[in-house]
Amino acid sequence: MNFKAYINDCRLREMEALLAGSTYAGESMTGLAIRAGFGCYHSYRRAKKRNITNF
Repeated sequence: MNFKAYINDCRLREMEALLAGSTYAGESMTGLAIRAGFGCYHSYRRAKKRNITNF
């Protein structure tokens, strides 16, 4: 795993934690993606797709 993949994995884990929690329940997916460290929602979707295809 290279550094970029590691960082995206950490961000994806943070996104999962944000989605599971109730603190940011009313926030948009774009807002949650930015809180998790992604630049935008599209970056999150792309990283999630790449992460799923790696397994």
